[in-house]
Amino acid sequence: MPPPSKPKPSVFGDLDDDNSKDLGAQLREKKEQDRRERQVGSQICITRQFLLTSIKIAAERAKVLAEDATAYDYDGVYDDMKQTAKQQTEKKAADRARRQVREISFFLIQLFLVTHRFTHISPNISITY
Repeated sequence: MPPPSKPKPSVFGDLDDDNSKDLGAQLREKKEQDRRERQVGSQICITRQFLLTSIKIAAERAKVLAEDATAYDYDGVYDDMKQTAKQQTEKKAADRARRQVREISFFLIQLFLVTHRFTHISPNISITY
């Protein structure tokens, strides 16, 4: 058996396929690390911006409440709207009932006049309640 042959030296020196794979992995790792650092940096900026905005909103809310204590009383406004709507509905129902009574009364009088044939009573009877 012939002795194992020695690998021939590469024209490119120490750069062979295995080292280039390691170099690619190193580049990908460096790129991923840079991406993570940028992401953390942007999260810090967003958090700082959020805190500043929250502080401004809280200060503005306190200022508005100092001027008008009912400025953010949404439930109270909603309850008032519902109460007004309920009152209007009740008023319409009462008016409708009153008109029905008046119409029924007029109908009964007309029926009475037709059935009893009172010709001497004027058909233009006005009923007021």
